[in-house]
Amino acid sequence: MSLAGISTSLATDMWRRSTTIYAAAVLAIAVIVASGVSAQRAAKVLLLKVRQPDQTWAQSNIAGELQTQLSRNGSLRVRDLSDAEVGEPAFPEDYLNLDSLVDWGNEMGGRYLLLVDIGSQGLETRKTWHLPLVIHRYSTVAVARGELRLVDLSRGTLMAAEPFEVELKAAQIFQATMDDDPGDPDLHVSASNKIRLFRELDKKLCDYLVAQIGPVTNGR
Repeated sequence: MSLAGISTSLATDMWRRSTTIYAAAVLAIAVIVASGVSAQRAAKVLLLKVRQPDQTWAQSNIAGELQTQLSRNGSLRVRDLSDAEVGEPAFPEDYLNLDSLVDWGNEMGGRYLLLVDIGSQGLETRKTWHLPLVIHRYSTVAVARGELRLVDLSRGTLMAAEPFEVELKAAQIFQATMDDDPGDPDLHVSASNKIRLFRELDKKLCDYLVAQIGPVTNGR
């Protein structure tokens, strides 16, 4: 083989090797970047804690409904911790103490902590219109009051803390009597309608909460 041929062969071989090394380097960088993105996404775990009083008229599933709705956000993985499990760290008694919440949430492996504290859920009867001594119109309203707190556990900051009040009206009832008695049994909501009413209230409350925290957690 001539000297020119040898030189060409060596140059071709070196070009192939450099191309292979370059391709391997590009692939390695791509894998590292993809792993970093995946890790970042996997780290966005939202811990959900719902505290609410027991209901005698309906079985509430606010935690389950919230988990379903929040899980539709592809950047979040929701973990419901409303019911403590054996062996898990106890939820802080002073849930208003930010440091305690952050320590607990980090120990549980979360990025965010959403605390929904429902102080009261009940029915209220309200007079909406009346013609004195002739007719009165009342509305029965299902009401949920409480507070939501959203904590960024990685930064140790309180992202949101605000009270809420969500209402849902039952059918309006007219009272054709001179007594104007809000305790009239005819104004009461039946047991079956109470169950339906509070289920719809739970759904409305969850819609409200998701709308409040969605813009805060997206992209962060």
